Amino acid sequence: MNPIISLRDEFNGIIAVLGDDTSRVNSLKEVAKKTVILATASFLESRLTDLVLSELRIRNVDACPAFNFGKSMGVVRQYHAWFDWKTKNINKFLIQFGDGFKEEGRKYIDNHADRKNLERDFMTVGSTRNLLIHNNFLSYTIDLTYEDSLAISLNACGFADMIVEMFSNFHLVHNYYSNRAPEDVTA
Repeated sequence: MNPIISLRDEFNGIIAVLGDDTSRVNSLKEVAKKTVILATASFLESRLTDLVLSELRIRNVDACPAFNFGKSMGVVRQYHAWFDWKTKNINKFLIQFGDGFKEEGRKYIDNHADRKNLERDFMTVGSTRNLLIHNNFLSYTIDLTYEDSLAISLNACGFADMIVEMFSNFHLVHNYYSNRAPEDVTA
């Protein structure tokens, strides 16, 4: 089960227990909406880091120096450098895998409204996480309701699955061209 759904269920259970105590419900929702964003950001960082490491493993053997270099220089503690949280897109992430991947990735996202929403919500979670972490979590106010933070977070969770699809689709296209003789491939 998605851990964000579990977190939502826990918060909603506490809200139900509080019942008509509006003041306490509102106080809980203020903390809960921030917690949901941070939990989602952490969950996605873990999923995407694991995904990128998996991609490195596909191309290299774990003990191979290239894998270890990629792991230490590009993955471990580098996640937030993969994205420009001040933008509304993942172009900085896509280009790290090459121009072809960025081009195909942009087409893949831009040609489907649901994918554009995944990208938007993922970037919202990441940028909001940064604001919370770097601007005093306790006093910083986010312009989302508890319900909105849940909706955005739950949708953003699908982003990692979209990246898996993008890697798979790109490998299928790349393998098609790389398995053909140069004279058979036209740009």
